[in-house]
Amino acid sequence: MFEGVDKRLRWQWQISFNRKETDMKADITIIPSGNYHILIKGLKQNDIIRIYGTSGILALQKQAKSDTEQLRTPINGTVAVEVTRGGKQIAVKKIALK
Repeated sequence: MFEGVDKRLRWQWQISFNRKETDMKADITIIPSGNYHILIKGLKQNDIIRIYGTSGILALQKQAKSDTEQLRTPINGTVAVEVTRGGKQIAVKKIALK
């Protein structure tokens, strides 16, 4: 399944999905808002938002400018949304976009 994939990258991708939402301390809300858009609330300025496709490829990365961001993703289907603050993962959610 992971033949030809850098083991370090594979490990990082698995960590993202192995964390449970209930383990996250920050009050971040991540919801699909239709037509390739994702709404994220509860951010702090300079939080890093990353969106990954199902293959683990980074599709979008953005630095938050306010407490709420609406992002248009370049991909459709199931994506993983990760938010990091100060280098630490504070939220991760897998969502289906339509």
